[in-house]
Amino acid sequence: MSKEKPLKGKTIVKIMVLVISILVMDFAFNVAYKIMFSLQLNLSSYAMTALGMSFVVLVALPAFSIPDLLEKITKWFLETSIKISSLIFQKNIAAFLIFFVLLFILYIGFYWAWYDKLLFFDSSTQDTLILEKIKKGSEEIRREIFR
Repeated sequence: MSKEKPLKGKTIVKIMVLVISILVMDFAFNVAYKIMFSLQLNLSSYAMTALGMSFVVLVALPAFSIPDLLEKITKWFLETSIKISSLIFQKNIAAFLIFFVLLFILYIGFYWAWYDKLLFFDSSTQDTLILEKIKKGSEEIRREIFR
């Protein structure tokens, strides 16, 4: 019977980096999908599908072709954040704190992308008012782009 080694600090950080990297990439895809369909471009469903597929390739290609690009960026961000927050907390606590803060930020983003609601506003009228302001802003941006 072999003894299992406990997870070391570097292994835990690698897992954290991998989880955050996957979620960031998926979030980028979700936001692009949401934006693409909110712009209401007068394109056929075939053209919209090709546009969506092109975006997926444009986002994923650098992440996969440049060795560990997304992981390097995430690792740099995590390490920098840990250095800063380790001035207040112990290094291990700081690492988990940053990880869970990033997870929570991504949770808020996914909640918005999937349900078109803001997490901290339970009232549908507040959601509607805030989301209408966001949509008006995106309409103005669309008008500027397609003038």
